[in-house]
Amino acid sequence: MRKIILILPFLFLSAGEKVHIVKKGDTLWDIADFYYRNPFFWVAIWKVNIDKIKDPHWIYPGQEFLIPEIPPTEGVLYPVYGIKKIEKKPPPEVRPEEVVEIKVVRPPVPAVAKDMVLSAGYIIPEDSINYLGMVVGSEDDKSRLFYWEKIYLNKGDADGIKKGDKVLLFRIGKEVISPRTGFLLGRVIEPLGIVKILRTETNSSLSLLEKTYAVINIKDNNYFKEIKLPEIPYDVKIYPVENREISGVIAYIKEEPGTTVEPFDIVYIDVGKNDGVKIGDLFEIYREGKEITDPQTGKIIKLPYIFLGTLQVMNVKYLSSTCYVRAVAKGGIKVGDMVRLVGEVRKE
Repeated sequence: MRKIILILPFLFLSAGEKVHIVKKGDTLWDIADFYYRNPFFWVAIWKVNIDKIKDPHWIYPGQEFLIPEIPPTEGVLYPVYGIKKIEKKPPPEVRPEEVVEIKVVRPPVPAVAKDMVLSAGYIIPEDSINYLGMVVGSEDDKSRLFYWEKIYLNKGDADGIKKGDKVLLFRIGKEVISPRTGFLLGRVIEPLGIVKILRTETNSSLSLLEKTYAVINIKDNNYFKEIKLPEIPYDVKIYPVENREISGVIAYIKEEPGTTVEPFDIVYIDVGKNDGVKIGDLFEIYREGKEITDPQTGKIIKLPYIFLGTLQVMNVKYLSSTCYVRAVAKGGIKVGDMVRLVGEVRKE
């Protein structure tokens, strides 16, 4: 029997309407590229789902978005690359002998989403920070930049920068000290976005902000470097940990002070490659129980520990690791809460 191999997208059709269920790693840019073959049409999806999307930078697994027909205005406002009008034709009649067996092929699935890894940042000793150059201004002299703005970099042809290159923008954040050991872990590297080089001169270049993770303030010291991802395992599942005991604490939380930590927020823990941490590892967050006086015996007893949530490791440095929050209990988490390894990824 003849076989056809198809890759099935994550969508459902109802009364002629497309619905996309967000999966880990999705962005509006990628969703628009999938359905319209033009990522610039992400605005069309945002507009019809604006009640569900507080910030177009952040969408979450499980959300359901309507995928509209492309409004004429979107086609005018955003460039179209390689899109051809497809005339609708009635489906051909299928004779019984032409019915074929369909096999679903699942693409490799990373343990953690690549874009989350790039946007999450990490902590690294200050003497290990390296970069290619710095941002020196914007084309329109704006002080705060976001999507699709153009900026100037202080490197060009003489430095090996070429048209079409893509680099990662970042800023150097605060120093982080481990609440557990008192040792300096390093400084937070805060990714700002990805830019594409449009034009170069001998010692400078013009670039386009293709993706932003945060508002870019031109007055800050903003740096750029090569885009490098750690080696992420694929097609793995989490299993109970075997023969590995790793404990540490939450050393830094990426969210604004005073805000509630939620699933998919980013935190950094004070154990890393030197301690045997690996990408994909699952940590339990907990708080030791209080010691109280037993009213019956008068003795000091310790209450059971308090479960606070779980973290999964996305990036590992020698002294620390970057994690995202998989689950969090009602009480929330804070810097200094303890973590311990409870799961590890292995091939299915």
